[in-house]
Amino acid sequence: MEKNRRLIWSIVCNALIVVLVAFSILCNYVEIFKYEEGIKRSACFRYFTMDSNIFVALSSIFLLVYSIKKLRNSDYIIPNWAVLLKFVGTISVSIT
Repeated sequence: MEKNRRLIWSIVCNALIVVLVAFSILCNYVEIFKYEEGIKRSACFRYFTMDSNIFVALSSIFLLVYSIKKLRNSDYIIPNWAVLLKFVGTISVSIT
């Protein structure tokens, strides 16, 4: 039961990361488009902060999918590369 509770928290946190990063990218596009017409919409991607947020969101998507599979089938093992990818994404966000 305790493992399922931790797995559910992992799913919720990963889903929240994906939603918040998608929202921040959307808001960044709207702000750039609305106030500074001279800057390209893709200008936000030149900063490491935004790139690291996108990287951790993509790694959260992978871990989210595998965590849901683990919740449905308790014998399923989450691949080590997905956990490592999330770890690298977390480190890149902490650097910024």
